[in-house]
Amino acid sequence: MKSKLLPIILLLLVVLNGVLIFMLINKPHIQEKERRGRDFLIEELNFTKDQEKEFLVLDASHRETMRSLDEQVKNNKNKLFNSFETLEQEVELIAKEIGSLEGEKELEVFSFFIKVRDLCSQEQKDKLENIVRKAIHGNNKMPPPRDGRMPPQNRGNRPPPR
Repeated sequence: MKSKLLPIILLLLVVLNGVLIFMLINKPHIQEKERRGRDFLIEELNFTKDQEKEFLVLDASHRETMRSLDEQVKNNKNKLFNSFETLEQEVELIAKEIGSLEGEKELEVFSFFIKVRDLCSQEQKDKLENIVRKAIHGNNKMPPPRDGRMPPQNRGNRPPPR
């Protein structure tokens, strides 16, 4: 019984390791997420083939810039939290650098959407502005309290219960 079970288990482990290595190398879950965001704008704005080509170039450049800024922020945060014995002035400098990089990221996103907007026709510009407005404001729902209580229900103009 044991001699028949061992090759089956070994084969199963080899297959599982192969799948794991494939996922680590190709990262299909990350690529799919990036494609969904890109494809969403292309479809929603109904880009022509020329617009789509230009958009994909802009998107690739934007993603590379954002990755670089994210990496710099990550490195600074590592530097900050791995140096508890650092002087307060150095800590403040690192924190200011992180804040500056976060500001650069916001400007990069804004710049990206300005460039995308320049690709668009007037109708597409209106759609893009609508999409961006919705993305910024979200659905205005408040997050639930952390202590497990439910948030108060909207009661209109009625006063709260006593």
